[in-house]
Amino acid sequence: PLGLRASTKFNQNVLIMDNQSVISEPASSHNDNYIRMIAHEIRNPLTAIKMAKSFLEEGIRNGKDREMLEIFLEIVANNSSKIENLIKKLLQINESELSLFAPVDVCHLLDNTLSSAHDRIFLQNVNISRSYTPGFFVNGNAEKLTIAFLNIIVNAIESMRQDQGKLWIAVYRTEKNVKV
Repeated sequence: PLGLRASTKFNQNVLIMDNQSVISEPASSHNDNYIRMIAHEIRNPLTAIKMAKSFLEEGIRNGKDREMLEIFLEIVANNSSKIENLIKKLLQINESELSLFAPVDVCHLLDNTLSSAHDRIFLQNVNISRSYTPGFFVNGNAEKLTIAFLNIIVNAIESMRQDQGKLWIAVYRTEKNVKV
């Protein structure tokens, strides 16, 4: 199974993927952990909705143009759909899906994750710099990896000042690991 561990070196967060399991859980706890993971993921789109609501209120008070207000309404709609999809997943838990490991292109997952975080990136006006190309495969659960990446990206965005943030994402291979 794929192991994940986060480390900080020279003030940079690095996610290391290797073939060691960092956390081993009994099979019976998978559903509970999956439910907690989905519940946690619902908070990400909720936060984006709350941010968009604040921008909408400010825009209405200050007479912002209709086009800008429509952008924030679209953010609310997109994130409402994300919450709906997460709840659907929660209601369709299947034990076999929880332990599905297959070759996963980490860079492809990162691109999809950045697309999922687009509203947050837009609302904070964060500059994204990517230093990777497709083709870095690991054996893992694509859904869980996406959630892990989304959490890291959202946490990074939340720690930045608005209009001043820059997020740099690199993927590279060492002898035994793929590092993000």
